[in-house]
Amino acid sequence: MEMNDNCPVTTRWVMSESGGKKKARLVARGFEEAPLKSTETVSPTCRKESLRLLFSIAASKDWPLKSVDIASAFLQGKPIERTVYVLPPKEFYKPGVVWKLHKCVYGLSDAARMWYSNVREQTNKAGLTKGLYDDALFYSVNNDMLSGMMTVHVDDFVFAGTQLFQDKIKEHLLDGFEVKSEESSVFDYLGLEVSQDLILHEISVGQEKYIQELKPITIDKARKNNKTSPLTSSEYVQYRKGVGQLLWLSIQSRPDISFTVCQLSNHLKEPNIDDLNWYNKTVKQLKTEDSVPLVFNKIPDLDKGMKLLTYSDASFGNLANNGSQCGYLIFLADANETVKNLISWKSVRLERVCSSTLTAESLALFKAVDHAMLIQQILKQLMGSVNAEIKIHCYVDNKGLLELINKTKDPTEKRLITTMASIRESVDRQEIEVSFIPTKKMPADVLTKKSASGLVLKSYLEME
Repeated sequence: MEMNDNCPVTTRWVMSESGGKKKARLVARGFEEAPLKSTETVSPTCRKESLRLLFSIAASKDWPLKSVDIASAFLQGKPIERTVYVLPPKEFYKPGVVWKLHKCVYGLSDAARMWYSNVREQTNKAGLTKGLYDDALFYSVNNDMLSGMMTVHVDDFVFAGTQLFQDKIKEHLLDGFEVKSEESSVFDYLGLEVSQDLILHEISVGQEKYIQELKPITIDKARKNNKTSPLTSSEYVQYRKGVGQLLWLSIQSRPDISFTVCQLSNHLKEPNIDDLNWYNKTVKQLKTEDSVPLVFNKIPDLDKGMKLLTYSDASFGNLANNGSQCGYLIFLADANETVKNLISWKSVRLERVCSSTLTAESLALFKAVDHAMLIQQILKQLMGSVNAEIKIHCYVDNKGLLELINKTKDPTEKRLITTMASIRESVDRQEIEVSFIPTKKMPADVLTKKSASGLVLKSYLEME
């Protein structure tokens, strides 16, 4: 096409390797475009809770789990809604000639959104409903019963459901796209190693291959014991990369290293040799110890009632500048709490300086309840009127907090009154139940301090 007044966007080839195969992708330099004012550019990806709920429900209902990877997804998006010209790569370049795009290519700011819009259109044709709390979660209901779920992460889909649901996905969704691969039972998804055993009624999720690819950072022997020495520029680059890799691991499948990763991340601005030694020790432990994968077991009588179990904990003043660390775990369980599937976890520095252990523990519980209520709403939408109830049962290891909740005393810290009022209101409305658990049985302990053992959490993950 002849050159006109529109300023063309330049392109480049990007090489990548996947599964031992090398491929080249033509990418537009989208930053050369003027900022888009009215066009949506956000493309949602599934929440981690949604994916783990899918695993848990699929295991409970004996639904076959399937993974689909779409080929050249952005080129299968909806037609572009504006005029964009690009300069061809040098292999196809001719003076005075540009290409006019009909579909968004990789690199344009709205390419992911146009792809997602097409996915939304196809899911509507398949009769799927989009989640209220997760735009990348889709589900189907048949005769007032949940019949299937699907989560979307750009061009990677995971779904499970009845045979009718699978037929809908194939006919109205997959047949409309060019599929690169479709796998079931055992597959990799977003770096997760997923394995389903329909006989044992369980789905296992781990990252062993990812862990074995982690690399320690070499430190000169003369500097190894000088713990306060700042890192060299080379060490700093490796440290940032390594902490990023550990962060991904901690939020996907290894809650037991969450506190360590949080602390290493807090030192990214000015890390020293001590931080590097801690990083190397963590990598060594991960590569040599026997890890416990996340296992999603069959929850009996799922449609008749279930519970969300939260375990919250905090360490008072154990961080720099008088900071406190809090952590919590949220499990999906049957009404009798015999089977527990881990759905979410968090280890984070509390936003403000706490005046006491009681304050830190209260704020940790507040955060856990807040997160559990979101998961509860997702479940209520999925299960609908079929499910009798979804209770939230909270466990804490601080008796003073339990006394405070039961109104046997008032908090001395005035700011804590508002937090406690919210928790008490949830208890009074029977939205949550709070119980005491001894510290030696608290699985969230490892999320709040360096000295805590991960054996308690490991015992919970090994439960069936």
